[in-house]
Amino acid sequence: MGVTKKPDLNDPVLRAKLAKGMGHNYYGEPAWPNDLLYIFPVVILGTIACNVG
Repeated sequence: MGVTKKPDLNDPVLRAKLAKGMGHNYYGEPAWPNDLLYIFPVVILGTIACNVG
């Protein structure tokens, strides 16, 4: 079991990111094309291959 650090909600930078809607994406990396184009098809095809095999 790992140690989880709770976010400091008094941090003004974090509060600004949460208000802007970037709380889930701390580094500001876009999901397209990194995850949507390259990772998700591999995961979906791998899941289908495991279920068929």
